[in-house]
Amino acid sequence: MSILNAVLGRICGTRRRSPTLFLFLDETGNLDFSKNGTEFYGFGCLATRSPSSLLVPLSELRYDLLEEGIEIERFHATEDKQPIRNRVFEILRVVDRLEFDSIIIDKRRVPPRFYPIEKFYVYFVGYLIDEVLKRFPGCGRIVLITDNIPVAKKRQAVAKAFKQRVRAALGDRPFTVVHQSSSAHMCLQAADYFMWAIYKKWSNGEMRPYSTIQSMIRGETRVYDSPDSEEFY
Repeated sequence: MSILNAVLGRICGTRRRSPTLFLFLDETGNLDFSKNGTEFYGFGCLATRSPSSLLVPLSELRYDLLEEGIEIERFHATEDKQPIRNRVFEILRVVDRLEFDSIIIDKRRVPPRFYPIEKFYVYFVGYLIDEVLKRFPGCGRIVLITDNIPVAKKRQAVAKAFKQRVRAALGDRPFTVVHQSSSAHMCLQAADYFMWAIYKKWSNGEMRPYSTIQSMIRGETRVYDSPDSEEFY
């Protein structure tokens, strides 16, 4: 492929499929382990070898919204109004080469030893990554991208433990871990929408957004969902 064709492909949103696997991680819920907190916590992973496939359609939507007098820095399902969510979901419905996996954690049944954020993140994100990589045993480099770690005072400790867990999962396979604002990555914003739809399904039974992206969901695991599991609060 010539340099000119490669550049035109990227501009037109037809970037060739890369042997590199990109994993975009998102989360939902809060880390308040009490009756005042959310019932569930969820982690999700958007997997693709074509991360630029969302760049053009979601960018065009942002500029369409600006023409309409609506200013948004990024797409975020919880904050976006319903008409905007409808348009984002319509784009996600038709874009191919996206696969999504999630785990939903019943927080009442999480053993207290996992309450520290560095232990919680590392254990459950590691579980999710292990499940995703079962479908990609022979891919090349892994690029794992997350939003900025939310708890500033423990950011460095979480990032270090997170990277160690990824290394344990990948063995000798080359990888890169990036923590950046979701504003920088359309696929992180898409992962947020996927995770929001799944969380709405589990938290209040709302199925409409979930049904839009259901065909791209490859794994949806409930953790500690056994009625025999001990509840800690």
